Amino acid sequence: MPAVIIISSVLLLVALLSVLPLSLSFKLDGDFTFKLRYAGITVYKTKPEDKEKAVQSGEESEPPKRQEKSFFKKLTDKRGFTGAVKEVFGFLSAVFSRVGKMLRHLKIKRFMLNIVVASDDAAATAISYGTVCSAVYPVLTLLSTAAGVKLKNVSITADFNVTNPDFKLSADISVPLIFLLISAFGIFKEYNNFKIRNEL
Repeated sequence: MPAVIIISSVLLLVALLSVLPLSLSFKLDGDFTFKLRYAGITVYKTKPEDKEKAVQSGEESEPPKRQEKSFFKKLTDKRGFTGAVKEVFGFLSAVFSRVGKMLRHLKIKRFMLNIVVASDDAAATAISYGTVCSAVYPVLTLLSTAAGVKLKNVSITADFNVTNPDFKLSADISVPLIFLLISAFGIFKEYNNFKIRNEL
């Protein structure tokens, strides 16, 4: 009898833990930073480098080490800005397709997407703008309908007065752990395909 009570208690605990939310806050703005929380407790977060530490302490700093290129910078160098945006949203589209009905269990807050398409040629900028929109808006439509997310902070513009494009994406996402575990294999497979395809 005690064994049955112990086993039942363990199963109940596992069931309770599986429905608690796993949250991810991320920001892609040149560098990729994120914070992972489970049941409101931070379990991991990226640590930004303290670039002004030596200046604030008044000590002479050592020559800066050669910094590794950020995720999006490496992708941009390989495929160009438009190609990088297409790859990112192609990956998201593949993940959403695999997750399917699980999307309705996602809760997304503070979603922000800001893309400025620009180049040194007006015609190329206009073509890139159309390409970016055709890659981004179908994914956003899928997300807003399937997950019921209201995407208000979305801006995709073509700027003919500057030459450097810009890409910023951030959001707070939470989902019950059980649904993430069910979808984990498909998500990992798509991420692995994405890395292999782009040699990151």
